[in-house]
Amino acid sequence: MDNEPRSSMVTVTGWLFAVLSAGYFLLALLQNLLFSTARMPLFTAQDMEHVPHALAWMLEHVRELVLANLVLAALSLVASIGLLLRKEWGRLLFIAMMLVGVAWNVAAITLQFQFASAFEAEVARAGGSGEPGVATFFFIMKAMVLLFCSVFGAAFGWIAWRLAQPDIRREFGAWA
Repeated sequence: MDNEPRSSMVTVTGWLFAVLSAGYFLLALLQNLLFSTARMPLFTAQDMEHVPHALAWMLEHVRELVLANLVLAALSLVASIGLLLRKEWGRLLFIAMMLVGVAWNVAAITLQFQFASAFEAEVARAGGSGEPGVATFFFIMKAMVLLFCSVFGAAFGWIAWRLAQPDIRREFGAWA
Protein backbone atom coordinates (compact mmCIF):
# COMPACT_ATOMS: atom_id res chain seq x y z
CA MET A 1 0.00 0.00 0.00
CA ASP A 2 2.79 2.48 0.88
CA ASN A 3 4.74 1.53 -2.27
CA GLU A 4 1.75 2.14 -4.52
CA PRO A 5 1.77 5.48 -6.35
CA ARG A 6 -0.91 7.86 -5.15
CA SER A 7 -3.59 8.75 -7.65
CA SER A 8 -3.72 12.45 -8.46
CA MET A 9 -7.47 12.04 -9.04
CA VAL A 10 -7.93 11.00 -5.41
CA THR A 11 -5.70 13.81 -4.13
CA VAL A 12 -7.34 16.55 -6.23
CA THR A 13 -10.85 15.27 -5.46
CA GLY A 14 -10.06 14.99 -1.76
CA TRP A 15 -8.64 18.51 -1.52
CA LEU A 16 -11.35 20.08 -3.65
CA PHE A 17 -14.12 18.51 -1.60
CA ALA A 18 -12.34 19.19 1.72
CA VAL A 19 -12.18 22.91 0.94
CA LEU A 20 -15.75 23.03 -0.39
CA SER A 21 -17.04 20.94 2.52
CA ALA A 22 -15.33 23.18 5.08
CA GLY A 23 -17.11 26.20 3.60
CA TYR A 24 -20.35 24.24 3.35
CA PHE A 25 -20.00 23.24 7.02
CA LEU A 26 -19.48 26.86 8.15
CA LEU A 27 -22.52 28.04 6.17
CA ALA A 28 -24.65 25.18 7.51
CA LEU A 29 -23.51 26.02 11.04
CA LEU A 30 -24.56 29.65 10.56
CA GLN A 31 -27.92 28.51 9.13
CA ASN A 32 -28.50 26.37 12.21
CA LEU A 33 -27.65 29.24 14.53
CA LEU A 34 -30.05 31.50 12.65
CA PHE A 35 -32.94 29.03 12.62
CA SER A 36 -32.41 27.86 16.20
CA THR A 37 -32.64 31.42 17.53
CA ALA A 38 -35.69 32.43 15.47
CA ARG A 39 -38.63 32.77 17.88
CA MET A 40 -41.37 33.80 15.48
CA PRO A 41 -43.27 31.43 13.22
CA LEU A 42 -41.21 31.11 10.08
CA PHE A 43 -44.17 30.76 7.71
CA THR A 44 -47.86 31.53 8.06
CA ALA A 45 -50.82 29.49 6.81
CA GLN A 46 -51.34 32.20 4.21
CA ASP A 47 -47.79 31.58 2.91
CA MET A 48 -48.67 27.93 2.34
CA GLU A 49 -51.91 28.36 0.38
CA HIS A 50 -50.56 28.16 -3.14
CA VAL A 51 -47.29 26.25 -2.78
CA PRO A 52 -46.71 22.67 -3.98
CA HIS A 53 -47.13 19.95 -1.36
CA ALA A 54 -43.39 19.14 -1.37
CA LEU A 55 -42.48 22.78 -0.73
CA ALA A 56 -45.11 23.09 2.01
CA TRP A 57 -43.63 20.03 3.72
CA MET A 58 -40.13 21.48 3.41
CA LEU A 59 -41.24 24.82 4.87
CA GLU A 60 -43.01 23.09 7.76
CA HIS A 61 -39.84 21.11 8.55
CA VAL A 62 -37.26 23.78 7.79
CA ARG A 63 -35.47 23.48 11.15
CA GLU A 64 -35.05 19.71 10.79
CA LEU A 65 -33.87 20.10 7.20
CA VAL A 66 -31.33 22.75 8.20
CA LEU A 67 -30.01 20.40 10.90
CA ALA A 68 -29.84 17.53 8.39
CA ASN A 69 -27.90 19.86 6.10
CA LEU A 70 -25.36 20.47 8.89
CA VAL A 71 -24.96 16.71 9.42
CA LEU A 72 -24.49 16.23 5.67
CA ALA A 73 -21.86 18.98 5.59
CA ALA A 74 -19.96 17.38 8.48
CA LEU A 75 -20.11 13.94 6.83
CA SER A 76 -18.87 15.44 3.59
CA LEU A 77 -15.90 17.03 5.35
CA VAL A 78 -15.08 13.81 7.22
CA ALA A 79 -15.33 11.76 4.01
CA SER A 80 -13.03 14.20 2.19
CA ILE A 81 -10.42 14.01 4.94
CA GLY A 82 -10.68 10.21 5.01
CA LEU A 83 -10.20 10.18 1.24
CA LEU A 84 -7.10 12.38 1.51
CA LEU A 85 -5.67 10.12 4.22
CA ARG A 86 -6.32 7.10 1.96
CA LYS A 87 -8.54 5.43 4.57
CA GLU A 88 -10.84 2.71 3.24
CA TRP A 89 -13.75 4.00 5.35
CA GLY A 90 -13.16 7.43 3.80
CA ARG A 91 -13.30 6.00 0.27
CA LEU A 92 -16.51 4.10 1.03
CA LEU A 93 -18.12 7.08 2.78
CA PHE A 94 -17.10 9.34 -0.11
CA ILE A 95 -18.63 6.95 -2.64
CA ALA A 96 -21.82 6.89 -0.56
CA MET A 97 -21.84 10.70 -0.45
CA MET A 98 -21.42 10.87 -4.23
CA LEU A 99 -24.32 8.46 -4.74
CA VAL A 100 -26.46 10.56 -2.40
CA GLY A 101 -25.44 13.55 -4.55
CA VAL A 102 -26.60 11.76 -7.70
CA ALA A 103 -29.94 10.92 -6.07
CA TRP A 104 -30.32 14.47 -4.77
CA ASN A 105 -29.72 15.93 -8.24
CA VAL A 106 -32.36 13.65 -9.75
CA ALA A 107 -34.80 14.65 -6.99
CA ALA A 108 -33.88 18.32 -7.39
CA ILE A 109 -34.85 18.25 -11.06
CA THR A 110 -38.28 16.89 -10.14
CA LEU A 111 -38.77 19.32 -7.25
CA GLN A 112 -37.61 22.34 -9.23
CA PHE A 113 -39.97 21.52 -12.08
CA GLN A 114 -42.86 21.18 -9.59
CA PHE A 115 -41.94 24.50 -7.97
CA ALA A 116 -41.55 26.23 -11.35
CA SER A 117 -44.94 24.92 -12.48
CA ALA A 118 -46.58 26.19 -9.29
CA PHE A 119 -44.87 29.55 -9.74
CA GLU A 120 -46.04 29.70 -13.36
CA ALA A 121 -49.59 28.99 -12.19
CA GLU A 122 -49.36 31.81 -9.61
CA VAL A 123 -48.09 34.22 -12.26
CA ALA A 124 -50.95 33.18 -14.58
CA ARG A 125 -53.47 33.56 -11.73
CA ALA A 126 -52.15 37.08 -11.10
CA GLY A 127 -52.49 37.87 -14.80
CA GLY A 128 -48.79 38.20 -15.49
CA SER A 129 -48.34 35.27 -17.87
CA GLY A 130 -49.03 37.50 -20.87
CA GLU A 131 -46.10 39.79 -20.03
CA PRO A 132 -43.24 39.72 -22.54
CA GLY A 133 -40.47 37.35 -21.58
CA VAL A 134 -42.35 35.40 -18.91
CA ALA A 135 -42.52 32.17 -20.94
CA THR A 136 -38.85 32.59 -21.91
CA PHE A 137 -37.90 33.14 -18.27
CA PHE A 138 -39.60 29.91 -17.18
CA PHE A 139 -38.05 27.97 -20.06
CA ILE A 140 -34.54 29.23 -19.24
CA MET A 141 -35.04 28.55 -15.53
CA LYS A 142 -36.07 24.93 -16.19
CA ALA A 143 -33.28 24.44 -18.74
CA MET A 144 -30.64 25.72 -16.29
CA VAL A 145 -31.90 23.46 -13.51
CA LEU A 146 -31.81 20.50 -15.88
CA LEU A 147 -28.32 21.41 -17.11
CA PHE A 148 -26.73 22.01 -13.71
CA CYS A 149 -28.33 19.01 -12.01
CA SER A 150 -27.38 16.77 -14.93
CA VAL A 151 -23.76 17.97 -14.94
CA PHE A 152 -23.33 17.66 -11.17
CA GLY A 153 -25.16 14.32 -11.05
CA ALA A 154 -22.97 12.93 -13.83
CA ALA A 155 -19.79 14.26 -12.16
CA PHE A 156 -20.74 12.72 -8.82
CA GLY A 157 -21.59 9.43 -10.52
CA TRP A 158 -18.26 9.39 -12.36
CA ILE A 159 -16.33 10.11 -9.14
CA ALA A 160 -18.15 7.27 -7.34
CA TRP A 161 -17.45 4.92 -10.27
CA ARG A 162 -13.78 5.92 -10.43
CA LEU A 163 -13.28 5.43 -6.68
CA ALA A 164 -14.67 1.91 -7.03
CA GLN A 165 -12.10 0.88 -9.67
CA PRO A 166 -9.44 -1.77 -8.81
CA ASP A 167 -6.42 0.57 -9.04
CA ILE A 168 -8.02 3.02 -6.59
CA ARG A 169 -9.19 0.23 -4.27
CA ARG A 170 -5.59 -1.08 -4.15
CA GLU A 171 -4.36 2.38 -3.22
CA PHE A 172 -6.64 2.24 -0.17
CA GLY A 173 -5.59 -1.28 0.73
CA ALA A 174 -8.95 -2.72 -0.28
CA TRP A 175 -9.38 -5.92 -2.21
CA ALA A 176 -8.81 -5.46 -5.90
